[in-house]
Amino acid sequence: MAEKEKQFPADAWLAWQPYAAAHAEKHAALTEALQALTLHHMERCPEYRAVVETLGFDAPAVRACTGYEALPFLPVRMFK
Repeated sequence: MAEKEKQFPADAWLAWQPYAAAHAEKHAALTEALQALTLHHMERCPEYRAVVETLGFDAPAVRACTGYEALPFLPVRMFK
């Protein structure tokens, strides 16, 4: 399996029926996906990691977030 597929299994997301899922299940799934995405970018982009660390997040802090609301959200324009 390719690294990208391990990080974000597109087939699983496309097969998922979000309207059949409870709010808590959707919240947990989105949190897990955004944690994985944040960690992916922190590992591969030094500039992203520097900004996120300035906000007080390191990899353990990202993994410890219990909801996506606690994750660092950065505007895309910062990187253009």
